[in-house]
Amino acid sequence: TDPFAAPLTAATALLNFNPDGIARHRVRVRGVVTHRQPGEALFLRDGEFGLLVETAQRDPVAPGDEVEAVG
Repeated sequence: TDPFAAPLTAATALLNFNPDGIARHRVRVRGVVTHRQPGEALFLRDGEFGLLVETAQRDPVAPGDEVEAVG
């Protein structure tokens, strides 16, 4: 299945307990790039909260770009 078909998860919901959820399930997030380390990580801002997305990808993104990640 297409991993980007999953519903978006807000940064604020990532660490919330969900009795119906499954631990270690894949999530899709969206945010604005604040910093990148090519081949290592992207730092995203989702509203008031920040996320670190570890990635080996070297896609040309810059601070201010909006991206989605699944993992």
